[in-house]
Amino acid sequence: MRLSASSETSSRAHFAPPRRGRVRKRYIILIVAMLLLGWLGWTIYRAVTARPGPLVDYAGQMLEMSASLQPPGANGWTIMTEALNQLQSIGLPERDDWPDDRQVVEDARLLHRVLEGPFDAERLKFELAYLEHIRASGVLERLDEFAACPRAVRPAFEGADDAGMLAVLLPELSLARSAARARVAAMREAAQRGDMDELVRAWSHTIALTRAMSYDPTVISDLVGVAILALGTQELNRILTEHEIDEATCRRLLAIIDERPVLAPVTAVLERERLAQYDIIQHTFSDDGHGDGMLLMNRLQELTNYAGGGLSGPQHPIVNVAGIILPRRAETKRTLDEFFDLAVEQAKMPRPRRDADGVDLDAFVAQLPRFQVFLRLMLPAIGRLMNSHESGVVNVEATRVTLALEMWHARHGDWPETLDQLAPDFLDSFPQDPLSGQPFGYVRRQPTADDPRPYLLYSFGADGVDNGGIEPAGDRPGTALSYATSPGDYVFNRLRDPASDER
Repeated sequence: MRLSASSETSSRAHFAPPRRGRVRKRYIILIVAMLLLGWLGWTIYRAVTARPGPLVDYAGQMLEMSASLQPPGANGWTIMTEALNQLQSIGLPERDDWPDDRQVVEDARLLHRVLEGPFDAERLKFELAYLEHIRASGVLERLDEFAACPRAVRPAFEGADDAGMLAVLLPELSLARSAARARVAAMREAAQRGDMDELVRAWSHTIALTRAMSYDPTVISDLVGVAILALGTQELNRILTEHEIDEATCRRLLAIIDERPVLAPVTAVLERERLAQYDIIQHTFSDDGHGDGMLLMNRLQELTNYAGGGLSGPQHPIVNVAGIILPRRAETKRTLDEFFDLAVEQAKMPRPRRDADGVDLDAFVAQLPRFQVFLRLMLPAIGRLMNSHESGVVNVEATRVTLALEMWHARHGDWPETLDQLAPDFLDSFPQDPLSGQPFGYVRRQPTADDPRPYLLYSFGADGVDNGGIEPAGDRPGTALSYATSPGDYVFNRLRDPASDER
């Protein structure tokens, strides 16, 4: 059956889609695509051309905070740096018998053998010659001037102008550690000679270096200060075990650490590090003028590589496109403040309570979302920092108790039955272990040929359990101060390590 022409035309018109509708849809799709491409191009352009915004002087605020924590008076920072550089430039003394073995010469400069094994003049002849060379150089007089200054405040951060805190140069840290080792070695040499004035002098230099490093604004400076303190207190406790030191000398040694706090408050260390992180954020995020912005991956790569490693890969601005999907500046800063608020709160707690609180600051960082690139890369191991700093505070208090015990013995010829007998004649108040908030452990014992100690002075450790002075198994007794999972105590009046080199 054949349709009429008019019917066929009508049917074709009925089944064919409207031409105008098809054109409209195409235009809509094209417009949407153009808008998306325009948005993407604009976003890429903004990412490629984004720069950090106006900068706040957080480095200056860190220095002001450091200065506010120290007493008024002469600033010894410049004197210290001059003395450290002078000590670094001192060569070896002229001797005809210096060996050709470079390792022996290097060992003499490092002085580590002076702190280990028996004090034998022949065994240590090169080290002792080097110590004498230091005394004759005039550098100790400069260290005397530095130690007499009540404060040590760095005038500015070297290298921070363009790249911020990630680019600062801290040459004083390694120099201070080397100088501290030389002065601690001199403590043992002075005690061996019976030169109490020189012992006190070397101790004053060691504590002055500790204070300067701990009150310096950066976290790494504080860690260096804690390390110097550990070296000095360990050696002083060994000297007190090996030699009978008179009461007057003990009082002079005690006065040096009682003059003012040896370590900066840990809460201040945390707040200074918060400012340092603010500074890094402002150098690695753009600024939209309203406190927000995107992470500039090329800037982060540039600064972390400059600081000694971090993110690898191309540093072309195109990598900033990744910042589109990464947490923005305001969110990053909120998370950072949450972390540091929690850290400051934890730092105010005694260790047992902090451990029971169940908050692991290092786990906080490890559990951050993978897209939190900045915080996962930049946040330091604050939990370990707090444990290390706290161990330093404990070492100071334990050294005070050891000196008081030696003063008691010098006056009475025996040892007290309990530590509370030391107050008020030798200590202002009954000594407490800052780690646990409990008294230090104290056990009198009978000296033997192998172990001449008449007592053990110890901390219950991070677990707060008194084990009678029994230390953790293994060769790392310090774990008792740092980890509650290491059952055992930490003994302060430890025996000297055996010689590691019997050349």
